[in-house]
Amino acid sequence: MKRSLIKLISLLVISTVFLTGCSSDVLVTIRPQSRSVPVSVSWWGNDPRHEYMIEGLRLFENNNPSIRIEYSYAVWNGYENRYQMLMRSRNNADVMQINYAWLSKYSDDGTGYYDLSLLSDVIDFDNFTDADIDTGMRNGVLNALPTAYNTSCFFYNGDIYSSYGLEAPSTWDDLFVAADRMREDGMYPLGMIYKHVFLVLNAWFEQNYEARLFDDDGNYIGNEDDVYNMLEFLGELVNNQVLMPPSEFEVSYFGAGLIAGVSCWASDSQRYCNELVENDIPVIVGDFLSSDNDNGSGWYIKPATMFAISSNCENPNEAGEVLNYLLNSPEFIMLQGTERGIPVSITALETLTNSGELTGVEYESGQIIRNNMDSMVLINPMLENSDVQDAFKTYADMYLYGEVPLEDAAAMLNEAFEAIG
Repeated sequence: MKRSLIKLISLLVISTVFLTGCSSDVLVTIRPQSRSVPVSVSWWGNDPRHEYMIEGLRLFENNNPSIRIEYSYAVWNGYENRYQMLMRSRNNADVMQINYAWLSKYSDDGTGYYDLSLLSDVIDFDNFTDADIDTGMRNGVLNALPTAYNTSCFFYNGDIYSSYGLEAPSTWDDLFVAADRMREDGMYPLGMIYKHVFLVLNAWFEQNYEARLFDDDGNYIGNEDDVYNMLEFLGELVNNQVLMPPSEFEVSYFGAGLIAGVSCWASDSQRYCNELVENDIPVIVGDFLSSDNDNGSGWYIKPATMFAISSNCENPNEAGEVLNYLLNSPEFIMLQGTERGIPVSITALETLTNSGELTGVEYESGQIIRNNMDSMVLINPMLENSDVQDAFKTYADMYLYGEVPLEDAAAMLNEAFEAIG
């Protein structure tokens, strides 16, 4: 009798243990399997996102005892490679945070993810406009719903720019003027990761050449001259110390005041700007850069992140309840705040508005998106395609560090783009 009681107590303890996989940053919740339906959730992000996601999912479980949540998470670096393997082996989570570009990459015909339109009984679609819903459509199938909208934004350290008698740049020429003033002090007007370098160069290219690298079907329609011009302009930015060499850039440099400006996703504004804000240093949300005679074309919006359900999900109704909670629940939205950007969901937006949460650089960058929704178009997924991004980084670095001349780098990059698109 005593031994049986000890055994029962041990099983109850094991059933509520949280196991942490140190090498993969994955946390899995184990619950008694007889009492509830399992739904797995996966996402990427930084520590603040992990914390509120875990807290929110625990609250969901408390309020929905018939559903058991299992979850896994990691940082962004290397995430898509692991995700790709899980998709191919059909071992991906039931509810997934996904990138907008993945719709075309993993579900070109609409079958890569579950059709959310079948879950109208559990997902409140009234919180989304037709335009919002269209972002998740593939081949007539609703694959995903957006959390927020995103675009490349420019943030500038107001103290640094004013110390040189400069206003925040609005044109490409303004950047070179700023570099002329800052160069002696080793200060760069701008820095950014390679993904945003490519998006910035693409905007410059579209403005100056009235052409595109990829058509709407994802076909590469550029040529060697196009990528030559883009790489040449990148060289001008780096050699004139307008832009910190991308391979030397660190996210922390902007908050530490080591560079005067940064380009990043609007949804990443907290990550880049919080240190300056906490130290009462003014952060200026800049204009979209343009040529003197240009209206700012070449800049795009996209869903910041999206939530989708696996096409092989065994419990789609329960997964739909979890997805609806992550997008529309006031309880969860108060935990998330604006970490993913200004939310798309009408209920979520009203929740943050009424609570006074919409302030600071996150709100300002979100307003830029809202004010330009009618004039900006959705980003071509190929601009974010990981193969395109990797090829650009490889040959841009080879050129910038003198491993190959500009002509050879352009030829190799053009050939790589042709093979991809």
